[in-house]
Amino acid sequence: MTKAQVLASANLVVHPSGYEGNSMFVAEALACGVPIVGYEVGAMADPEASICGYIMPRSERSPERTLEMVQFVMKYHQASLLAHGINARGYAVEKLSLDGFKRNWREYIEEIEHGA
Repeated sequence: MTKAQVLASANLVVHPSGYEGNSMFVAEALACGVPIVGYEVGAMADPEASICGYIMPRSERSPERTLEMVQFVMKYHQASLLAHGINARGYAVEKLSLDGFKRNWREYIEEIEHGA
């Protein structure tokens, strides 16, 4: 199986990092339509990212909190995982594409160069 096939077969991915700003794992998982449990860092700090799964405040980050949320989601929110997965794919295509990254980076550099 390919990496994309393995990711696409997951019910949920967990990204417990509190520091990894632009996680390729997160982008790849979302692009495969897999919902996420994670903390508000990188792309998951975007308020719109909540359509992709369950995003927790970074200030609450701990192994215990991560496990607690995963257990909660798996017990009480199985039905919503499908919708989150569909949203995850759309979010990744719209917000996390390489073209989008290049565009945002260029805009950022232009702001610096022009003193905006």
